[in-house]
Amino acid sequence: MLPLHDPKWKTLTGGYGTAYDASIALQELAQADDPTRISQIMKELWEQLHYQGNVGLASYYALPHLIRIAREKSLPHWDIPALVAVIEIARHADNPQLPEAEVEVYESEIREILEVIKLHQIEVWDQTYFCVAMAAISAAYGQIQLAEVMLEWESRSFRDQIATFMNHWEEMADWMPTQSMQIPPLPMQDSFNKPQMGIS
Repeated sequence: MLPLHDPKWKTLTGGYGTAYDASIALQELAQADDPTRISQIMKELWEQLHYQGNVGLASYYALPHLIRIAREKSLPHWDIPALVAVIEIARHADNPQLPEAEVEVYESEIREILEVIKLHQIEVWDQTYFCVAMAAISAAYGQIQLAEVMLEWESRSFRDQIATFMNHWEEMADWMPTQSMQIPPLPMQDSFNKPQMGIS
């Protein structure tokens, strides 16, 4: 984890491909208590660390700190796991890469997003939080395609969600960790059109 006082932050680029010192916003987030100000800082981080699928080294170095701060402050914001998922998906695309020597530590640090999500496990999750939480966990553990599916799921209609889920069913089966966790066969798609499912 790059210390927030390290001058290297001033040289790092964000989603726009220009220098963005994320340490300033992260330090302010760590000190902020006002919900409105916290939301403003999160909006800035979203806008600066990711832009239309583009990320930079500032994006990667910011995530472990964002996760740490979210744990310490027990921040319930949906956009924290969402940003983890989005940046991790982008990291595995055509974007600047972390130095190879730092990847293992970085990946270990971002898996701490699971601990942030667990802080809110007794709460009632809406669809948005559920989808971004599952996307973040999937991305943090290297399941990038599944993370993409969960983000798509959050933004589509129910009928489209079912179609997406069916299209990726075999992909999900491939990464199941043990033979004892077998995915059962899907019912025929026609069964999702029955009146009792409430799909018009």
